[in-house]
Amino acid sequence: VKPFNVQFSHLKDDNSAIDNNSNVESSSEAGNPDDKKGPKSIAEIRDILSKSQDRKISYSQKGLQKEIIETFADLLKTVDKTEVNNLLTLLNKSFSSIVIEEIEKNENVKEQINCIKEDLSNVEEDEEIQRINFDSYLIADEDLVIPEA
Repeated sequence: VKPFNVQFSHLKDDNSAIDNNSNVESSSEAGNPDDKKGPKSIAEIRDILSKSQDRKISYSQKGLQKEIIETFADLLKTVDKTEVNNLLTLLNKSFSSIVIEEIEKNENVKEQINCIKEDLSNVEEDEEIQRINFDSYLIADEDLVIPEA
């Protein structure tokens, strides 16, 4: 799953795709009686998303939770009220899949740790390590002499 600032980075960079999409979106959003503020302009959306990219992230559990919630809050500001329910459903499903993915990763890490522990316990500490005698690979002095022609 890509971070939201990566998923929506095309809003900041690709003007032609935005202009094409905004014509379609504005025609469907214009008749929305529930949204009193009206649709957000492209500039407003870019401004909201650029502010979310400027935040400093604390890479602790609480810091990442805060960053996720702030990112979702910023994302909700960019859509109309009719889209909010669809987005909340999407976010709920994505949270579930993220949790499942993290649980699977943690189980895999635990399995790897147990395998390493088992391998380390099977090694005998008193086992003598065979030493390599590098002196036997040295070239004798008489072999280094270049014969004269």
